[in-house]
Amino acid sequence: MRRKTQQRSHSKISKLPASVREAVDKLILSGKTYDEIAEHLQHMGEDISRASVGRYGQRFLAQMEKLQLFREIGRASCRERVFWGVV
Repeated sequence: MRRKTQQRSHSKISKLPASVREAVDKLILSGKTYDEIAEHLQHMGEDISRASVGRYGQRFLAQMEKLQLFREIGRASCRERVFWGVV
């Protein structure tokens, strides 16, 4: 039985320079719409559609949710260890 592996992202945004991707990430986190982000990228000279931004944004936000969950689990684990005097 083959293991399901995570596929790499081949989106147009994932191929942009890191500084541009970081700007897109910040815009997503600041609550800008995908239309606004696509327009911002157009002004930067990048030919990225709203749909591409939307797909990237959905994956990015899903990753942020997972990261937040892992942080919460880690904090809870630390509190529990302190409570039981393990640390």
